[in-house]
Amino acid sequence: MAEIHIIIHSGEHGLGIAADYYKQFPWEPSPAGDLDLQDAKIVTIEKITFDQLLVELANAPAGGTVLIVCHAHDERGAIFQSSGLLMPLAADASISAQDDAFQRLLEARAANRKAKTIRAMPSKTDQEKKAKSDEWIGLATEFSLGYPPDGATLPQLERFFENGLDSVARKGLQLRGGATSLKRMLDHIEKVQLLKLDRVEFRACKIGKDTETLGHLKELFGCRKLLAPTARTFYINRMPVSTLDRFDHLYINEHRVGNFRPPGPVGRSFKDPADFVIDVIRSNPKTRTFWDVEFGFIPPANRRLSLGTTTIKLKGHVLAMLVEEIRPSWYRASAATWHETSGHKPAWDDASKFVHEYIMKQAKYSSGDFMVSGFWTPEEEMPWLLPNEPDYVDHVNQV
Repeated sequence: MAEIHIIIHSGEHGLGIAADYYKQFPWEPSPAGDLDLQDAKIVTIEKITFDQLLVELANAPAGGTVLIVCHAHDERGAIFQSSGLLMPLAADASISAQDDAFQRLLEARAANRKAKTIRAMPSKTDQEKKAKSDEWIGLATEFSLGYPPDGATLPQLERFFENGLDSVARKGLQLRGGATSLKRMLDHIEKVQLLKLDRVEFRACKIGKDTETLGHLKELFGCRKLLAPTARTFYINRMPVSTLDRFDHLYINEHRVGNFRPPGPVGRSFKDPADFVIDVIRSNPKTRTFWDVEFGFIPPANRRLSLGTTTIKLKGHVLAMLVEEIRPSWYRASAATWHETSGHKPAWDDASKFVHEYIMKQAKYSSGDFMVSGFWTPEEEMPWLLPNEPDYVDHVNQV
């Protein structure tokens, strides 16, 4: 299998945490086949643009797979006219990498390719000159550049096209470098397309809802498959794992209202820690509990009538976990093992069961704090989803 390439926007308001997350848990589930990232090449870009993204995509192995972690948007509003990626189109662009720009790039790419073909046409005889002139005029019309002046010579017709391309670059794509910048981007697109990538997969908030935009990105990249999530993606650095009593203490301190605190010792609930967590789950749906699950199989009595029965046994709670959005696209999390040792320490075997069941089965984790990634789905029954939960891949669209 070709090396998987991971490109991460790591700058201010970026997702640099993802680089460390995939080092701790080198695995990403997907409906197109889970990504084993143990030998992946991770590249972080601080001040990313779509043009830079193309340059880095071109460094991926031919026929390979690329995972892109960045911010995106799917809403139309006062700022964004269409869905897209939250990054500038290019270093000298005044617009973001949104679907309107993707469509103009596709149109410009087609026009520029045709212009190269026209330039290669012979023009020695009058008949050849007329045929070439007709092609330039047809291209100008097709590309909505207007109609060239009557009697224009071949050099004038080519210049008419170049001026039109420059206008599209400056006005349509707001590239200060005009046609020069646009042609540079088109060259980068060509290099990516020559790789014939098998798959490009985004972990970029909700852009997967807009399959039209995904289709345009797929065409720009020239890949066989393109996937993106329909939910927001979060990465959280070093989630503390403690006992239920410590979880109780942390929750109260992070959710004070005015000078109010529950009765009991300072900063603690008067309730049994497990009962307190149950109350938190009732009042704050962003808190979930996880079970130690044992799967079994009962063979059929008659194989001609039945295939047998899969059984699921819930052996007991192993972990309570809270994920919250504390401000737009900024998340925090905390967790506690349901049981503790005689020395009032977390039951690390339970934490390990949780990690291997819900995050990564082959993880090397055994104890301590760990990083968390998932999909943020507060409008659904489950307010957030972890990678190994069955519903996780249902929130990824493919075109």
